[in-house]
Amino acid sequence: MTLELECEVDTLGYPTAALFGFCVALGAYNVVAVVKGALRAAHGAEYVDEQLSMYYLTLEVAQVATGMEIALGTEPWEIFQQMNTAEFAATLVAIAKHLDTEKYTKHKRGPKKQPPKRLSGKHHSHVSTARILALRASSMDLYRAALCGLAELAEAQERYAEAEPLFRRALAIREAEFGVDHPAVALLLEKLAGFLSKTERASEAGELVVRARVIYAQAQTISRENGE
Repeated sequence: MTLELECEVDTLGYPTAALFGFCVALGAYNVVAVVKGALRAAHGAEYVDEQLSMYYLTLEVAQVATGMEIALGTEPWEIFQQMNTAEFAATLVAIAKHLDTEKYTKHKRGPKKQPPKRLSGKHHSHVSTARILALRASSMDLYRAALCGLAELAEAQERYAEAEPLFRRALAIREAEFGVDHPAVALLLEKLAGFLSKTERASEAGELVVRARVIYAQAQTISRENGE
């Protein structure tokens, strides 16, 4: 089609293929208007305007027309060439009266279904993962602080057997939260070292103090490198 129609009209600057397509659409529209007019005369305007399904009608034409051309040929259609406008219109109306209206009637859509009620969040509202993690961190921090408070209370009451596991549990939570080399861990190391020194375990306490000082030194080095 591109070669036959020479792509575009030089004088207008529009593709002739588009003009051809417009002419085909215009001719098809006139054919549909004639068919509708015949059906309107045979079955009334209300049926054509409100009930006639153009989908079913055009589907019928698309499926049947090719078969009719093959089976009948061109001779049976020559009679229509000899009719004047009035005869042609009367013939179309007579043929339209044989139309099975139920076959080409629109199927009205039923009432629109209401969307299903939301069940997932009806009793449980959605909470973001970040919020859950933040709440968990806050809860763990409170738990660690409580452990430290209980440990210090037991230490003050000289209940050393109860105080040590509380100190070590608080230290494990802080290490899991910040890492073993964080200055916040060094604070608890110093507290645990102070407790161990009271229980005559100076060697263990010294090791914890050294570890805490190494952590502080590393933190200071990082701060200087970052210009803080």
